[in-house]
Amino acid sequence: MKKCSTTEETYTVIEKKGQSINIERESDMQENINFIVAIVTSLITMCTLIYNTFFKGGFKREKQYYNKILIPFIEALKAGNENALQEIKDQINHTDECVPKYVIHLINTSQIQTDNTITDKKLLKVFIYDYLDIYPNDDNRMDQLPCIILKIFTYFKFFSSIFVPYGR
Repeated sequence: MKKCSTTEETYTVIEKKGQSINIERESDMQENINFIVAIVTSLITMCTLIYNTFFKGGFKREKQYYNKILIPFIEALKAGNENALQEIKDQINHTDECVPKYVIHLINTSQIQTDNTITDKKLLKVFIYDYLDIYPNDDNRMDQLPCIILKIFTYFKFFSSIFVPYGR
C-alpha cells in the first residue's frame, strides 16, 4: 500500500500485479472532522458569549443587591430596629445598578404618597422575599439551573434564527 500525493489531493493506492487503483480520498474524512470541530467550537463560543453577556452581569448585580441592601436590612430587622426600612430607603441611590427597578418604583411611590404605610408594607415584603429567593444555598442553586439552561437555549434559538435562512 502506498500513499501518492499530488498538489490538490491525497489518495490511498493499492498495487495489485502492477495495477494501481484509487480507493478513497483521505481528505474527505479530514474535511468532515474539521467541519464537526468547527460547529462544536462555534456552539461553545456562542454559549460562552451568551453567558458572559447576559448572565454574568445579572448575577453580579444580584449579589451586590443582596450584600449591599438585603443583608443590612435583614440584620437591622433581626436586631429590632423599627426604622430599618426607612434607613435602607435613605441608603438606596436611584442610580445604583444593583437595585431592581421594582424596588426603586416602590420607593418613589412611597415618597409621593402622603400615607405610605401600604407601600412600605409592600416594600418590606419585597425585601423579605428577595432575601429568601437570593439566599445562597443548594436549593436555590439547583432551582436556578433549569432557568439558566432555558435562557441559554432561548438566546441560541434567537441567534440561530438570525443566521439560518428559512427554506421555501
